[in-house]
Amino acid sequence: MGQLILFIISPVLSRIYGPIDFGVMAIFTSAIAIIGVNSSFRYELAILLPEDDKEALHVVVLALILNFLLTLLLFVFLFILGDALFTYLNAVSLIPYMYILPISVFGLGVYNVLSYWAIRKKEYGKIAKTKFSQSLGMSITQLLIGVMSSGPIGLLIGDAFGRIAGSGALGKAVLKDGLDYLKQFKFKKGIYVALKYKNFPLISSWSGFFNVVGLQLPPLVLAPLYGSSVVGWYSLGSRVVGAPIALLGKAVTQVYISEVPVLAKNSPDKLKGLLIVTTKRLFLIGILPTLLLIFFGPKMFAFIFGDSWYKTGVFVQLLGVMYLMEFIVSPVSQTLELLGSQVQQLIWQIIRITLVFSAFFLPKYIGAGVEIAISLYGLAMSISYILLLLLIFFNVRKLVKQQNKNSYL
Repeated sequence: MGQLILFIISPVLSRIYGPIDFGVMAIFTSAIAIIGVNSSFRYELAILLPEDDKEALHVVVLALILNFLLTLLLFVFLFILGDALFTYLNAVSLIPYMYILPISVFGLGVYNVLSYWAIRKKEYGKIAKTKFSQSLGMSITQLLIGVMSSGPIGLLIGDAFGRIAGSGALGKAVLKDGLDYLKQFKFKKGIYVALKYKNFPLISSWSGFFNVVGLQLPPLVLAPLYGSSVVGWYSLGSRVVGAPIALLGKAVTQVYISEVPVLAKNSPDKLKGLLIVTTKRLFLIGILPTLLLIFFGPKMFAFIFGDSWYKTGVFVQLLGVMYLMEFIVSPVSQTLELLGSQVQQLIWQIIRITLVFSAFFLPKYIGAGVEIAISLYGLAMSISYILLLLLIFFNVRKLVKQQNKNSYL
């Protein structure tokens, strides 16, 4: 529902804010995502593991403390080097608002930690409600401030508000479930859980970092190379096309990943069948919208979002195949990790980042236009998605062969 709100409000926001404003916003949100993925050093993932809630709440407190300390360090970093950093990123207009960045990172980190506690307690409905309130709060704030003022400030404050919204309700759940345990928090126990789950900051943090960088890299690379307007055109396309991809993909992902561990252990052949059926159905669902974007993208975006966003339609047109591959592969992308092939997943993420960097820097080096860069980016991402899908099929097929071999013994 949250993604649907963002999708519906986009045509209104596109007539209040210009491409440069959306470009600044995209740089801002990319930085938040890259920093925020490790704001708690991935200890939030460990909240699900302890058998008793007392130890789990020690992990919660540890993650929140680390998130707070990282936020303070980010404030100091921006105070010293913020001006130079945003000047390099061709986002000088972001300098007056740069201290919103650590606030947003802090809000994201707190929400992620509390969300994992809610998952541990199986409070899925509460998470869904907070996601809705986040999207609604962000959209209303961006709309109201945009009407009253100019520039990207409304987009930035709205984003920060959206990330913080919902943490209050989840925080109450933590206090309700474990107030007595929180009163018994001990520093030594905090050190103990930090060491016990040290693999999360030492190993999982790298995988998470490379994964987010691979997804959030375009705005940070496009800005210094081609300017904030180009980033704005690109980001609106990603926002509009990405919303239905995320909405439909999430539903498929939840069903798929719930089946993978059981089938991998007991019926690898059925897992192979599930993988084939899932990807085939996603292709059939996604092919028609992809063709519409490829043939009518520029005219559609100019009509719905305004003439200043015609270029967004051109970018979406060039990235149509990439969006289709993302729609097909993303719901099954966790298969390698679920099968214990994290190293392959990490290698794939590094390959993807290398391809994306090359796709943007090569056209700039030879003096080609931004359309060539966007086309090469779409090609690079499509190749990376195909490579990931081949790796997934290879590992599942290997599992099936191992099962057949064992059945003959």
